[in-house]
Amino acid sequence: MNIQSAAEFLNISVRAVERLVKAKKIAVTYIEGKRNFSEVELTRFKEHKQEPVYRPAIAATQNDTALSQVVAPEYLSESLEYMET
Repeated sequence: MNIQSAAEFLNISVRAVERLVKAKKIAVTYIEGKRNFSEVELTRFKEHKQEPVYRPAIAATQNDTALSQVVAPEYLSESLEYMET
């Protein structure tokens, strides 16, 4: 399969296929100086590409990282004392 057919198979541009080959995410063989893509390899890549990406729902903010677990109880006790008065 040539690069144009591979791009159509993956529903991406030819340039994107070239980048994936350069990044060694898709294997390619050269026959008489022309690139040849294996349909099995492209199917493997397409299935891997469609796997869901799991990301945390809550991102750490600057305030979360500024307070360490050691310092946080002091702030909590001070605020509890203030609330009691």
